[in-house]
Amino acid sequence: MLSPEQIDAMLEKIMDNMECNDKQKSKLTTSEILVIAGLLGNVLSVDSILVDRDQLIQIVLSGSLKRKTELDKILEKMEDMPFEDVMKGIIDHFS
Repeated sequence: MLSPEQIDAMLEKIMDNMECNDKQKSKLTTSEILVIAGLLGNVLSVDSILVDRDQLIQIVLSGSLKRKTELDKILEKMEDMPFEDVMKGIIDHFS
């Protein structure tokens, strides 16, 4: 994970690349900026990196714009638990 100082330095470089005048075009496109922001904000993660025989590189990213609810977080914690433990927890909670 990056430190806040490292993220600030990266964002500063991104902002420098976005600045342009009439003679110079921006070095980063809007899509590239959104991908960088998604990676820095942990919204996107790298699923795989593909390299073909012509040395063409493809990076597959995945993510979700949906924010996790409390129920999603609880279910995520429970997914590795044995079914019996989950049921005992539910029964104990309501008894």
